[in-house]
Amino acid sequence: MREKLPHPGLQLASISHAYEKDLSLPLPVEGAVGSVTIGFADGEPLDVVALTGTGQLQIENAGHTRLMVTDSGNDHYLGTQAYIDVSIDKAARAPLLVNDLALDYQALAEHQLSVEGGKGSLSYRLAGSDSVVELDPSGLLTVIGVGDAQVEVHDDGGRNYQPATATAEIRVRAGDGAVARFVDLSPKPFVSGGKLHPSFTGPLQPNSRFAIASGADTEVVRVNGSSGDMDILHAGQTQVEVTQYATDGTSPVSVQRFSVTVEPVANGELAAPALTLEYGFDEEFTLPVHGVKGALTFALNSDADGAIIRVVDDTKGIFGFESVGTARVLVSDSGNRDYLPAQIIVTVEVEKRPSDGLTTEPVTRTYVEDLEFSIPVIGATGQLSYGVVDGQDQDVVTVSADGLVRVLRPGSTTLWINDDGDGVYQSQRVTLEVTIDKMVNEALVADDLLLEFDANAPVIPVVRGHHGQLSFVVEGDDVLRQNGDGSIGMVAAGRGWVTVTDSGDEFYLSGSSRFYVDVSFADGTLKVGNVSASYVEGKQLAIPVSGVLGQLSYRYDNAQPEDVVEIDEGNRRLIIRNAGTTLIGITDSGDAGHGARGAMMRVTIDKAPKNTALSLSQTLFAAVFDEGDALEGPSVSGRSTESQLQFLPLDANQQVVTLDYDSGDMVINNAGQADFVVTETSRNFEDTALSYSLRVDKAPYPGLPDADAVFAPAFVPGMRVEPIAVTSPKGKLSYRLAGTPSTDYQLLADGTLLVHRFPQTPPVTIAVIDDGGRNYEPASWVVPVYFDDYQPGQGELGQLTFNGTPLRIDSPVEVASGESSHYSVFQLSRHGATAGDNDDLEGGYTLQVVGACLKDNPSACLNLTLRLQNTAQCGDGSQLARPLAYSQLSGCTPQVSVTFNDADPFNASLPSGHFVSRQPVMLVHYAHPYQPGGVIEAEDLQARAWWLLDVDIIIP
Repeated sequence: MREKLPHPGLQLASISHAYEKDLSLPLPVEGAVGSVTIGFADGEPLDVVALTGTGQLQIENAGHTRLMVTDSGNDHYLGTQAYIDVSIDKAARAPLLVNDLALDYQALAEHQLSVEGGKGSLSYRLAGSDSVVELDPSGLLTVIGVGDAQVEVHDDGGRNYQPATATAEIRVRAGDGAVARFVDLSPKPFVSGGKLHPSFTGPLQPNSRFAIASGADTEVVRVNGSSGDMDILHAGQTQVEVTQYATDGTSPVSVQRFSVTVEPVANGELAAPALTLEYGFDEEFTLPVHGVKGALTFALNSDADGAIIRVVDDTKGIFGFESVGTARVLVSDSGNRDYLPAQIIVTVEVEKRPSDGLTTEPVTRTYVEDLEFSIPVIGATGQLSYGVVDGQDQDVVTVSADGLVRVLRPGSTTLWINDDGDGVYQSQRVTLEVTIDKMVNEALVADDLLLEFDANAPVIPVVRGHHGQLSFVVEGDDVLRQNGDGSIGMVAAGRGWVTVTDSGDEFYLSGSSRFYVDVSFADGTLKVGNVSASYVEGKQLAIPVSGVLGQLSYRYDNAQPEDVVEIDEGNRRLIIRNAGTTLIGITDSGDAGHGARGAMMRVTIDKAPKNTALSLSQTLFAAVFDEGDALEGPSVSGRSTESQLQFLPLDANQQVVTLDYDSGDMVINNAGQADFVVTETSRNFEDTALSYSLRVDKAPYPGLPDADAVFAPAFVPGMRVEPIAVTSPKGKLSYRLAGTPSTDYQLLADGTLLVHRFPQTPPVTIAVIDDGGRNYEPASWVVPVYFDDYQPGQGELGQLTFNGTPLRIDSPVEVASGESSHYSVFQLSRHGATAGDNDDLEGGYTLQVVGACLKDNPSACLNLTLRLQNTAQCGDGSQLARPLAYSQLSGCTPQVSVTFNDADPFNASLPSGHFVSRQPVMLVHYAHPYQPGGVIEAEDLQARAWWLLDVDIIIP
């Protein structure tokens, strides 16, 4: 048994990614030959990533760890281990937002800083004057004097986010007892939806009104007219005008303005994954970029190798392949009003393509001096090199640079073949066994003997063509005897048989031949024996005659074939010409004392076992599927004279090709492998058969499949979109979601898209995969599915109007005992969200942001928020107060309450006016299918009822 070879090596790549909770990352392992197991290296952290068991990693925390990959090996290769470094960087985050404080001096008064957007531990540091306030580690300020100070707030970001720092201005003034005095806010970073508070000292009059100053930018903040609190809308500078009124509420006592500056921030969301791609010849690829805020431009980095990839479209991020290696791409985002320009560098690794499979087969040849032959190889993609495997016999054959093998001696050895892949494909290496058999000694001949009996005379065998030591064995003991020293003597008249064995040498096999010894009576009569042998072209056989007194003459008996042997009268030998049987008459002319005497000799030449010279020009054929393409069969050399050939498949039911039984030519029908045998039938040899094989590889998928974008009809909850149709598929179709999975929809096994809610991120992208069937490589493509807005009259229970007055909606849906149901609300892609993210919270509710416009000015639109709550009436007299997503058990009458609350997002800062919704809000009640009589259908929760809710509300 041969020793296992060293493992060819695992191809692994380190993994680096920014922190994103529960994100799955691929874990590519290439070069495995056995069973692969993956675990953490000794002493490495176990909480950076989780091993999912599906060939992927799931991000848990930022940090670094190391994985150990073990390949068990197989029958030919030893096992091995390798390591993968995994680095999860801290994620980018939004800036900290800290409000300024303007305070009336009151000795030892305490005030707490307001900080939004913290991710980790906060620390505080007093900057500037230390005689105005004192600061403790929790951010609590204690007033000790009058003046200005700054507090620097630092967030370490925790384990998973980058740190951030912000500064708050602290102003302490001696109160003048009159009205509130407002100061400009220090510049604040852009935080969408962040809250800012006015900064003032002195008493704020009970009747005060805040508004954007005339002529100032209205897109920077949204101001609450009563409290002055501001929601950040965009970066920029604006002014807020504050009017304080006397106690009568109508007489202004102070009109002031203060400035608000919101600065654009760095775009920490701009990201693009490093790509590892196979070299794609004329293909193109797109670099995906996330977190884009402005216009993108793509360029090769100044240190990038332009010979690896090229830029095809510098605005769309389309690139083409040039060669194999690593390139770096500079991605620039121009930014926008709220975000500064940003740049990132993305690494693109172009790897060699996997090879199709270098294939060869063991070679067995019989030794012939100076014999040369080529190694059968198919599936090569680059330059081949050859050699003898180290540790194997080096003197059996030699192999040249072009794969020509020259035979040196009989024996066995192992050759290696390496394919360098031509720079585009991965290199590959195979080995093959080469066996050179010793030659059969066809020339070994032992002459039959005719002797007159002489008890004292030794029998001297006549053996020709031997290569080693001879030994003899006498069969029986009635005619011949074998003496103790191995010599042979005569016992009596008759025929005795002797087997001679040639031990052979390093080039010839051991061989045996059998001859007889006819011992005749010593009466001087002519004796002729019959001749039998197997066909060997030109082999000479002695004519078994004895008692010859004169001249011998020969003649063929009447009508006997004369082409079986040729008679060499001078040397009394027969020369084999063909297989067959003939009769030859031999006549001794006698001498003066003896008359002529004749006898008949039967010559039988049997067919040789097989034609060893018969060979095929090629034993391995390879082609790529092209239906109807014709292939020539192998040419046959070394044929016997007047022989006939027949070509047959080993499997009569094979469907790969149509075979011409006479010529061996083939016509391709399908991809696959088929084995064939060609048989020679001739006069001088038994039927000789040779085998050869054909492999027809799958063809590349012909062009791009014909599948267009799908435009679904108007959205209805629970609608089913038929599987994407493909014109002329080549094989079996399958489907999978190409984008991020969502609970809004579900892709069924047959490709049907089941849509529960209007998708939050349309269109839905579906990958269609054609496995190519038997004859083509697989192919896939992505098809978008678009949805029309939902329309009235599509099955809703009613179209209701909400005018600000609490609205109750009763559901007629019957829910089976022990089963549950829940609600969902959305306005197209805007979906309602549970306040506090707890669907089971008692007293909880769902917030739905609604786009609404002024009724008399449809172009003036803004957002308002509805509050919806599951207020089902239960049989025990109680009433639920839960969010819509709460799983409500049977036993309560389904009911949803809709209200408008000033404290909800957007509502506090709504201007006066008559607003109507741009699109109805859809409320859906989900439950298991249920039939009267208590029958529950075995299906998932589905939309059992839904309503369209228009908003028509007047804000005073």
